[in-house]
Amino acid sequence: MLKTEIPTYREPLQQAQALRAQADADSLQKAVSILLEARKFYVDAMPLGEELAVVLTMQDKTEAVHALLTEMKQDYGDATVEMLCRFGKLHKKLADSSCMSGSAATAINQLEIAEKYYAEAFENSKLFYPRINQLTMRFLRAALLKGFDEKSIPLYSELLQQTRQEAQELLQTPSLWTMTQSDDSIWVPATMGEAHLLLGQYAQAETSYRTAMKEANGKKFYFDCMAAQVKMLAKACDQLGQPIVGDLATPDTFFTLPKVPS
Repeated sequence: MLKTEIPTYREPLQQAQALRAQADADSLQKAVSILLEARKFYVDAMPLGEELAVVLTMQDKTEAVHALLTEMKQDYGDATVEMLCRFGKLHKKLADSSCMSGSAATAINQLEIAEKYYAEAFENSKLFYPRINQLTMRFLRAALLKGFDEKSIPLYSELLQQTRQEAQELLQTPSLWTMTQSDDSIWVPATMGEAHLLLGQYAQAETSYRTAMKEANGKKFYFDCMAAQVKMLAKACDQLGQPIVGDLATPDTFFTLPKVPS
């Protein structure tokens, strides 16, 4: 008898992941369409929802991500590492919005919530991605607290010291840098660069980011992500009175896409 392969959720998931890797607007929208359709047939396949959350985040659809994650948490109960990271990113975006509207107190609260989600994700995975985000949320919170009021100064100092100590530990713990995703050859050096920024080690950060840019091979999505993260941290460094020096002080220039030969 001929064996007939039964379709599973993995086929549309792999199609969507391949489209996501291309990172352009059309590919991301195609990925969304595939995932939405697949979720109708594979209602119990949590990885489809997790991938959809990633793609919607890349499209900057904050409200849609929040609705999806809330639905998934109700449907599936315990959150996976990916879902916890998506919740963390959602609250980071809410903190960004609060900062833009001038509400520092709300931003500080949202950053603390984001940090807790990333901390839980790290405890469940022991991987670099949730760990660096946990530390960065704390670093951003410390920067906002420094200028918030006099009562916050001791807390800001404690948070900054904790962040730098743990960022150093992160860099010195090889087991946390296991590559699990196809693009981790980009994210590992980028994350190391971010850890060096938290430590104020700007020359080392430049070296790591240049490695990440080389691995990104001109893909705009990765350059944009790294530039946005460095700009965010540069603002925090300014608030802390420790501005970035060197080429990373101008992220838009540093992360300029390489020119394609004509």
